[in-house]
Formats: sequence, C-alpha cells, structure tokens
Amino acid sequence: MLTIGLAMLQGARHEHAEALRGAATELGLEIDIRELRKSEDVVDLNAIILPGGESTSMTIASKSEELHTTLWDFIKE
Repeated sequence: MLTIGLAMLQGARHEHAEALRGAATELGLEIDIRELRKSEDVVDLNAIILPGGESTSMTIASKSEELHTTLWDFIKE
C-alpha cells in the first residue's frame, strides 16, 4: 500500500484525488490518499502531491498550520 499525501491548499485538489484513484486502479495498486491540512498530517508518506495554484496564496494558506515548513522538510529528506 502506498500512502500519498495530497496538500489541500489550492487548485483542483479533489480532481487530483480522483486522478490518483484512477491511476492506482489502472495499475492495480492499493493507495491511501491522506489530505494534508496541517503539519501533523505529514507522517509516514511515500509521496506528496502539490496541486497547482498561485504560489504566494499557497504559501500563505500553508503557514497557518505549520504545513509549509513541514512539507519542505519532507521534500528535503
């Protein structure tokens, strides 16, 4: 099972989740999609999806729950 974090910041978040489910079905993979809303959600992930959007808005939205810093720490690792 792959655990995929989906940053719920901006953009077509729900469409990304549906696309992930469709791809997993087509590939015969089991996935768990975890909605990332705060820093505590970024644990035990195999991948992160960052839906597109205006970067300044995404940065502002992600700072309220310390998600911004935690996402960058995950990416650096």
